Amino acid sequence: MNNNSDHLQQNGVMNLNSNNVENNNNNNSVVVKKNEPKIHYRKDYKPSGFIINNVTLNINIHDNETIVRSVLDMDISKHNVGEDLVFDGVGLKINEISINNKKLVEGEEYTYDNEFLTIFSKFVPKSKFAFSSEVIIHPETNYALTGLYKSKNIIVSQCEATGFRRITFFIDRPDMMAKYDVTVTADKEKYPVLLSNGDKVNEFEIPGGRHGARFNDPHLKPCYLFAVVAGDLKHLSATYITKYTKKKVELYVFSEEKYVSKLQWALECLKKSMAFDEDYFGLEYDLSRLNLVAVSDFNVGAMENKGLNIFNANSLLASKKNSIDFSYARILTVVGHEYFHNYTGNRVTLRDWFQLTLKEGLTVHRENLFSEEMTKTVTTRLSHVDLLRSVQFLEDSSPLSHPIRPESYVSMENFYTTTVYDKGSEVMRMYLTILGEEYYKKGFDIYIKKNDGNTATCEDFNYAMEQAYKMKKADNSANLNQYLLWFSQSGTPHVSFKYNYDAEKKQYSIHVNQYTKPDENQKEKKPLFIPISVGLINPENGKEMISQTTLELTKESDTFVFNNIAVKPIPSLFRGFSAPVYIEDNLTDEERILLLKYDSDAFVRYNSCTNIYMKQILMNYNEFLKAKNEKLESFNLTPVNAQFIDAIKYLLEDPHADAGFKSYIVSLPQDRYIINFVSNLDTDVLADTKEYIYKQIGDKLNDVYYKMFKSLEAKADDLTYFNDESHVDFDQMNMRTLRNTLLSLLSKAQYPNILNEIIEHSKSPYPSNWLTSLSVSAYFDKYFELYDKTYKLSKDDELLLQEWLKTVSRSDRKDIYEILKKLENEVLKDSKNPNDIRAVYLPFTNNLRRFHDISGKGYKLIAEVITKTDKFNPMVATQLCEPFKLWNKLDTKRQELMLNEMNTMLQEPNISNNLKEYLLRLTNKL
Repeated sequence: MNNNSDHLQQNGVMNLNSNNVENNNNNNSVVVKKNEPKIHYRKDYKPSGFIINNVTLNINIHDNETIVRSVLDMDISKHNVGEDLVFDGVGLKINEISINNKKLVEGEEYTYDNEFLTIFSKFVPKSKFAFSSEVIIHPETNYALTGLYKSKNIIVSQCEATGFRRITFFIDRPDMMAKYDVTVTADKEKYPVLLSNGDKVNEFEIPGGRHGARFNDPHLKPCYLFAVVAGDLKHLSATYITKYTKKKVELYVFSEEKYVSKLQWALECLKKSMAFDEDYFGLEYDLSRLNLVAVSDFNVGAMENKGLNIFNANSLLASKKNSIDFSYARILTVVGHEYFHNYTGNRVTLRDWFQLTLKEGLTVHRENLFSEEMTKTVTTRLSHVDLLRSVQFLEDSSPLSHPIRPESYVSMENFYTTTVYDKGSEVMRMYLTILGEEYYKKGFDIYIKKNDGNTATCEDFNYAMEQAYKMKKADNSANLNQYLLWFSQSGTPHVSFKYNYDAEKKQYSIHVNQYTKPDENQKEKKPLFIPISVGLINPENGKEMISQTTLELTKESDTFVFNNIAVKPIPSLFRGFSAPVYIEDNLTDEERILLLKYDSDAFVRYNSCTNIYMKQILMNYNEFLKAKNEKLESFNLTPVNAQFIDAIKYLLEDPHADAGFKSYIVSLPQDRYIINFVSNLDTDVLADTKEYIYKQIGDKLNDVYYKMFKSLEAKADDLTYFNDESHVDFDQMNMRTLRNTLLSLLSKAQYPNILNEIIEHSKSPYPSNWLTSLSVSAYFDKYFELYDKTYKLSKDDELLLQEWLKTVSRSDRKDIYEILKKLENEVLKDSKNPNDIRAVYLPFTNNLRRFHDISGKGYKLIAEVITKTDKFNPMVATQLCEPFKLWNKLDTKRQELMLNEMNTMLQEPNISNNLKEYLLRLTNKL
């Protein structure tokens, strides 16, 4: 499942939802304390006492109800000790329950408490038997969007992690794998397209204007991969011929009719994904058909159901006329992510939910390799790094800190986090860094072949990589036992460096130390296996002095020696961001500037720039804060390093430098990265500090910015391929990103005549441009004129309207609260669509001054929205809590205000268990 729903442009955490505490029939025992949530522990995993071999489902869709008939072909497992047969089932109305065609009597032979169906052990056969049930569900009123629900006029399912139990009775755990035979029936006029997993084996007419279709999936799968879709859908299609077996695969991408023209890029991305998995990993698709479906109402980014991938519309639909540039990168990665799950998640699935990073971290890693290869821009990798360092690092230092494989949970859905996904992907990527591509592929092949068709654990993946490590080292005693600490240890390591150069011996030494701060859950942190990819740069000419090499830091501290080094070099550290750590390089600004200008590695250049910015920010923040606290009328600030400003100018004018990279170097680090380096943050003081630094640099470079803004226009806004949705130029998009970044900087600086440029920019056919014109007009009195103009351009396309809502929400204006109220009343109204809700509120929470207003009104606004949303969609409510994650980083007053709002939410009657657990963990009460 891709958790990159739309709001992850603002880098939020994702959560699925269940209103109910998870059952004691799942993979682990439960500790029960009075008035406290039930906690499940990884150490308590036990296989089920029952086996489900085959599932036969009949789903009969009607306007006011859906009838689900299920037959489970079951057996007793070797782990059975005569226990009751307990099924998960939430909110199901029972018509009939039977075993071997004998109806069971409630109260005598079974009980049902709206969460669990318990059949008493003495009525359970001792060998193979058939369990049958018929239940009624109501997708038409299911606003939580988990299980079977209605999105506009489309019936759609979402079963990961615990949605299948809302459709029918089942032992809902990922190690319960079965084969599925599914029949769907519905009104033919309302639901002409019927889809489910696997291959369609039959379709038929039913008297009274109804019809049906039967699907058979020959592959074993857990119930979270079940899917069904029924609706009036149109499609684009293509045929793909697999590389090795030359099998013909029919590809279909579906949407509402009015958006079918926006499906072309998704179809192209699907073909690219299939080819990449064949070329890089040697993996072919295994069914004769693959369906992708876009729906408007979806809690996450997409879902990898076998043969039937279901997508949030914003992750499948795009057109150059009605989509921002970022949509194309998002579709590329999300389509790739779901396709790659076919092996890492579907064919090799999880033993238990604690292993979630085994499918999600690994698949994000595969998705990242794919997107880097397809875009061929350095900024693709930098965007992944920026996300991790600004969002996951913050989570790692918050009360929500947890390992990529958690040891316990109340509701597993609360651990679909940036740690599990994004840090998990970096942990998976480090295997590639350590082994190199040749041996990494050998290890990956061992993993797939050994576990295909079965469940697996993180240890299984580490074992496969260890076999490749032995091959690479030509040492059968080599092992990766220590590497498993990455799966169990929380927190972000700090890696610091000291250097020594012996000119006489021409010997250069790098002394490295690692440290991970203890936390409440782990009082002792152990040294990790950290790969450090390094180069050495000649300070006299900026050239490489050695071939890049990867050091293996396995102790708390170690020293690495390089021989035959003619002059004292500048170390180039953690190339490619070779490990997810804080890098304390102990270099001078002069050395960092040289790396910024000349290093061959984009990450090292980016990190050098970031470190210089951070030094300037922290020095001046402290001066601003001292002046505020001591009420000083005048005080001294540290000017921005002039050589650094010259280096920015040098890189901006470098015709060979990536345009997207230039966007990074003219921008200060994200607030959520800066926050990790400041205690008791005063957000107003940080805002003042940033404005000072931007002005310092802008006073020297605004003319350069403006010249570049104008010089890039012809290439950035070229319309040659504007109407060709299969042709996407990421370099051109990066040019537009750079122009829009420069326009923002010039607008903040009130550069002469820049308002005329803003008005002209609003006439561009590219939505990224005219939405930027709206954003930067916030500094001028033309704002509401552009507000109205761009609303008219957006209002007839729901996804474009959501981008407009986000742009308005992040407006840097004093009247933003009145503007948000205007959006609520005139545009959002009573929408329950997750994309709409996230678009209106989450961008606003990134506004340093406005959201963190010292009155606390920003916190109160979001808390009220969370409480309201929790009543119908707890999953989205929990997503909206993400900005509260930084509460313990703020000054005392703001901490108190945030805590008050969280405590108020916790007192809300009927608060969902997901939201309750999240807030209890966040406030250190669980």
